[in-house]
Amino acid sequence: MVDGRFDYRLSTIDYRLSMTFTQAILIVLQSLPVHYTDKSEARRDERLKTIASAIADASSWVVDHHYYNDKVELAGALLQKGEIETGFAEHVHSGQCRPHECDFRWSMVNGRWSKDKEPRAVGLWQTHKLKDWSIEYWHSLKGTSYEATYETARVTAIRIAGGVGKCGSLAGSFELYNSGHNCNGRKFEASAHVALSLANKIRIYLQKSTIDYRPSTIDSGRKPITENR
Repeated sequence: MVDGRFDYRLSTIDYRLSMTFTQAILIVLQSLPVHYTDKSEARRDERLKTIASAIADASSWVVDHHYYNDKVELAGALLQKGEIETGFAEHVHSGQCRPHECDFRWSMVNGRWSKDKEPRAVGLWQTHKLKDWSIEYWHSLKGTSYEATYETARVTAIRIAGGVGKCGSLAGSFELYNSGHNCNGRKFEASAHVALSLANKIRIYLQKSTIDYRPSTIDSGRKPITENR
């Protein structure tokens, strides 16, 4: 990032490779603002590749199992929800939540406020435990491994897809995700618009077999450089 913008010169990605779904998601993910706690993250590239792979596979799984009909739109929604919920921060991803994060439950004990030992939400999408989940499964959702990241992405994608089915819109689904009971998506219309915009960027990257897909070529409105081979 340079002055809040992604500097493609610092990336290790070859920007003239044929595009895959995971690569398209990765470049959009890398263009998002870096959480202020991750400015000096040593293994950021590796972790973002894990996240992109998890989002691609989770979105594809949900569509393959007929919960949703558009994996690109679902990937855009996962990118936006992750940005809203945690900013894809490494310390949250690894389960090192601070006291005001991850929905710790606080209670008064002997006249002093105390928080529970474990948070109620885990992972990049702040997944809450469902009643029919075992403790073992719940604990498996924690951490930066591909397996944990994929599973939290998958259950989040299922919830988003189910919310769209129930509420009739992505904005309504985001509201339902947040409140647990309300489909009035008015205050999430902007978030839904951003999610669709992110999905559209993924589509643009996927439309060309070979493309110069540096973020600057998309974000500036300039026509991407393409080659037919």
